[in-house]
Amino acid sequence: MAIYLANLLLRVITLGVYHFWAKTRVRAYVWSQTALNGEQFEYTGRGVELFFGYLIAMTVVMPLVLGWRLGLITLLQQYPLLAGAAGAGFYGIFAFLAGFGKFSSLRYQASRTRWRGIRFALKGSATRYGFNTLGYGLLSVLSLGFLFPLMQVRQMELILGSLRFGESVRFRSKARAGALLRRYAGFQIGLLGVVAAWSGVLYLIFKAQGLWVDGGLQGQDGPLYFVFALYSYFLMFPLYYVLYAGYKAEFFRHMARHTSLETAPGVGAAAVNLEAEGLHAVDADAPVFQLGYSTRSYLGLQVTNLLLMGVTLGLAFPLVVVRTLNFICTHLRILGTLDLDHITQSAIRISPTGEGLAEAFDLGSI
Repeated sequence: MAIYLANLLLRVITLGVYHFWAKTRVRAYVWSQTALNGEQFEYTGRGVELFFGYLIAMTVVMPLVLGWRLGLITLLQQYPLLAGAAGAGFYGIFAFLAGFGKFSSLRYQASRTRWRGIRFALKGSATRYGFNTLGYGLLSVLSLGFLFPLMQVRQMELILGSLRFGESVRFRSKARAGALLRRYAGFQIGLLGVVAAWSGVLYLIFKAQGLWVDGGLQGQDGPLYFVFALYSYFLMFPLYYVLYAGYKAEFFRHMARHTSLETAPGVGAAAVNLEAEGLHAVDADAPVFQLGYSTRSYLGLQVTNLLLMGVTLGLAFPLVVVRTLNFICTHLRILGTLDLDHITQSAIRISPTGEGLAEAFDLGSI
């Protein structure tokens, strides 16, 4: 909390410029407080790298935004339909760039993360991830959100499939969206049911008060009651948050039990009885992950996090981050072992700057 408040003050004093050094300071602390098998993680990124990455990204984003706005104003005056199509196309470009930026950000963070002196790396294509975000995002919108889990699984598959630890260890994901689609559909249907029930309650109240006439709110106070009804739906956010947390609990468990570690020839990996654990991996000798928490305990974590953020007006954010990391690390298990002594340093070239587009799009990583 002390680091967070000091960073907040320095951001204000420097008119926001210290943001990049503040983020680096927070990461260095969080990484150092996270351990696996008694070995702490280390973050080696620098604020100046984030700062210059942001400046480079803005040379791309700002002309794009200004050109779009000027072009859209011109088209609106003469070709309104074409302006609408151009606007939709521009949002598609932004979706691609947001995905590209997110993958680039994760690549930077992986390259600056070390465990036992060995750094992680992300080898995949940010361009492919950007198109993946665009395509599955459009599919999710067209399906009214019901195919959102498919997008999540495909994106995690790309990220995990590109993640490396040292030169010889790679992550693999064989997750399938089918079970998650059913769980997410239940969440969507439950939420729609709550909204429909509340709409019915509002209708009965307005009808009993004589405010609902001929299919709408009437009278001098009709607009005021309409605004009240509209805002009452936003008050359902805590309920939405809890229902979605139930889905997230299963999503993380699903991804963990379908993620495994593969090693290059010559690096030892102890076999694990997957069938006994009810897990699935790429091969029977690959160490696999498991998150052993219950849905109830995960819901308890998320609800208390929400209350902390609400009561402190957001000042408890660092505490929420630490609580969430502690919860995940406490319940995460690796079934099987790796011969860590034979893992060598990654030879993948690292970028001198990072996270420019992610900062430009405010993607929200710590």
